[in-house]
Amino acid sequence: MTVSKPKVTCFHDGECPICAIEINAMKKLDKTGNVKWVDIAQDKTALATAGLTYQQAMEHMYVIDENQQLQSGVLGFFTAMETTALLPAHCSNYRKHSFATASHGVLLRYIRTLSFAVYR
Repeated sequence: MTVSKPKVTCFHDGECPICAIEINAMKKLDKTGNVKWVDIAQDKTALATAGLTYQQAMEHMYVIDENQQLQSGVLGFFTAMETTALLPAHCSNYRKHSFATASHGVLLRYIRTLSFAVYR
């Protein structure tokens, strides 16, 4: 399998046991290297380069997407999940797809709404 240049950068807290479970699951699915995983506890320079403080990164999950846009919280988490194939690639853009994916989009809308309510 060919490893590609990372498409997104995901900043995570490597010292958080719950975060580690989520990130390790995504890392296992990221077989082609689409995500650059940055442990904020180990690499504070990467945070500064992204224009983030350590405090900001501890409050929300941050991801730099394929368009070099900073996504945080649920949107950042969904971006990382889509990039690792944990979610289908159209999850965050469900309105842009055909009727065949409409029911999937409706379900995702509710999942996203719930996620925004419980995840920062």
